[in-house]
Amino acid sequence: MNRKFMSVLLSFALLISFLNFDYADAAARLVVSFIDVGQGNATLIQFKGRNIIIDTGTEDEYSKLKAFLDSKNVRTIHNMILSHDDSDHMGAADLLIRDYNVRKVTRAKYRTAKDTYDVKELNSAIRRNGIDVKKVQDGDKLYFGAGITATVLSPATKYEETNQQSVVVKLDYRNRSFMFTGDIDAKIEGIIRLSHDVDVDVLQIAHHGSGYSSSMMWLNDTSPKYAVISVGADNSYGHPDKTVVKRIAHFAEETYRTDLNGNISFITNGNSLRVKTSRSGSSSSSNSSSSSSSSSSSGSNSSSSSSSSSSSASTSTSNGRVIGNVNSHIYHNKHCSFLPDKDNRVYFKNRKAAKHAGYRACKVCGG
Repeated sequence: MNRKFMSVLLSFALLISFLNFDYADAAARLVVSFIDVGQGNATLIQFKGRNIIIDTGTEDEYSKLKAFLDSKNVRTIHNMILSHDDSDHMGAADLLIRDYNVRKVTRAKYRTAKDTYDVKELNSAIRRNGIDVKKVQDGDKLYFGAGITATVLSPATKYEETNQQSVVVKLDYRNRSFMFTGDIDAKIEGIIRLSHDVDVDVLQIAHHGSGYSSSMMWLNDTSPKYAVISVGADNSYGHPDKTVVKRIAHFAEETYRTDLNGNISFITNGNSLRVKTSRSGSSSSSNSSSSSSSSSSSGSNSSSSSSSSSSSASTSTSNGRVIGNVNSHIYHNKHCSFLPDKDNRVYFKNRKAAKHAGYRACKVCGG
C-alpha cells in the first residue's frame, strides 16, 4: 500500500514538474515579428508582457500595423524605438501614440533632425503626451525584459547621412540572437563589425535589401541562419537588389521577405527557434521564392529603365568604363563589390555620361 502510494505520489510530482516546466517555458517565450507594412520597417518584440516596437512604417500603411498589434492584444507599448527620421520608418509614430499607451520613445543621440511633416507630428505628439525620450548611441543598453540583453551598436558618432545614423540594436536571449539594422550602408556595417560581435541567428537586412548595404564581409561575420527583408511589393526603388538577394543566399540558410511572406514571426525560448508567416512561400522554399520574385520584378524594371537609360547614355556597350544599375540608377566603377547582375547593367563611357543619364555615384566606390 505504501509502495503504491509512493508510486502515485511520484507520478503526480513528475506531472506537476512537467506542467510547471511547460508553463515556465511559455512564460519565457520571446516573439519577434517583422510586420508587413509595405515599403517600410516595423517590428514588434514581445517578452513577458512587454511590447517593444522598432519603427512604424509610413502613415499610409498604418492600418496594417494597427491590425497586427490589435490581433496580438497590444494595448501598451513600453518602448518605441525609431531607427531614424525617414517616413518609411517613423511616419506612423504619432498615430501609435494616439492609439496606444506609449511609455517611452527611443531615438539616436547623433541624428540630423529633419523638418518634415511626419517629424513635426511626432514631436508634437511626444510633447502633448509628456512621453519620455531616450537618446542612445553605440554601447548603450536597452531594457527589453529580464533575461534579455539588448545593445545599441550604432551610431557611434554623427555621420553624413540620415540612413547612416540609424539606431542598430542587437538582441541576445540565452542562445539566440537578433539584429535590427534600419537603413545603414556598407560603411556603417564595416564600422560595427570591427567593434562588436555581430554573429546572430536572425538578421534584418539593412535598407530593405538595397545595393548600398549587405556587403559580403558583413554577411560573413553576421552568419545568420535566417535573413529578413522588410520590403514592399513592386516598389519604385527596385528593392531588394537582385545581386544582394543572391549574395544573402550564400550566407543565410533561409530568407524571408514581407512582400512574399507577409508578417514573419520568430518564436524562441532561447534555445529552439521556429518561424511563422502569414502567407505561403516560407521555410525551405523561401530562398527560391525570394530569388524568383526578385528576378521577375527586376526584369520588369529592367526593360523600362534600360530603354530610357540607353537613350540618354553616350554608350551602352559592354566595354564602357562606368557600369550603371538600371533598377537603382546608381553607377559604379568596374572593380566595385556592389556591381549589379549582368541583366541589370547599362554601360557608360565615363561618369559624365552616367550623370547626364540621371544616374548617381555609388557611395562605396564613388563610381
